Amino acid sequence: MGGIKTIFFGDVAQLLPIQQKEGNIWESEIFNAVPRYSLHKPVRQQDENFIEILNKVRNYQFDESVIAFINTRTVHKSELPLSCLRLYTTRQRVAIANEKDFAEFPGDGLEFLAHDSYVGNERTAKISLRETRLLENLFIKPNMPVMLIHNLHVPTGWVNGTIALVEYMEEENICLKKRLPNGNDAIYWIQRISRQVPNTSYTRTQFPIVPAFATTIHKAQSATIDCVGIHLDNMLSHGQLYVAMSRKVWCRYRRY
Repeated sequence: MGGIKTIFFGDVAQLLPIQQKEGNIWESEIFNAVPRYSLHKPVRQQDENFIEILNKVRNYQFDESVIAFINTRTVHKSELPLSCLRLYTTRQRVAIANEKDFAEFPGDGLEFLAHDSYVGNERTAKISLRETRLLENLFIKPNMPVMLIHNLHVPTGWVNGTIALVEYMEEENICLKKRLPNGNDAIYWIQRISRQVPNTSYTRTQFPIVPAFATTIHKAQSATIDCVGIHLDNMLSHGQLYVAMSRKVWCRYRRY
């Protein structure tokens, strides 16, 4: 089979895979054998001042304007609104934050177990099924924030990275609510979806949401988020601050 036309998109300022097994893309024969084009028009952001700040962070040019931008948006965690997703650098920090905030969040929680299908060793299958990003054990409470990890209805904005509140829960249906730019609320019912680990028989069926008190910068890399709070300590790899800052469309809903 041949003749398939392929377009690759990438940003060398974004984060590398956590477990990098191969070399850099610009060291490959493919990279040097195909035409390359540079994209210059931002799509997610429209604010020219914010775009300028992002470009400076992307290119590691931390001048006084960048420092001032961050300092004027520095707040305590308690000042962040409930719908504000906090971004951390490590999964350990995220796990601690989500567990703590879930325990302190008012109301009774429910646990939704994933439906797993596999052939072979259970331990191997469970480890591999993490690649689906669907949670094996999903704990949620009414009114708590969650994040979609799947595009459900693109025309109305129910997409990967959408932050919403849990309105109502049933065994096979969960009702989500989000605030629209015009101030109105939008409701959307979700069901379980199935994802298969590539090149295996392992399949997991679960609601495509995760608790949205906090997440890692890596997991948020492909998302557009309405409000983010970025914890700046322990930036372990290049590109983390740039990726965290660029998740947002407008600078006024970003806090550090």
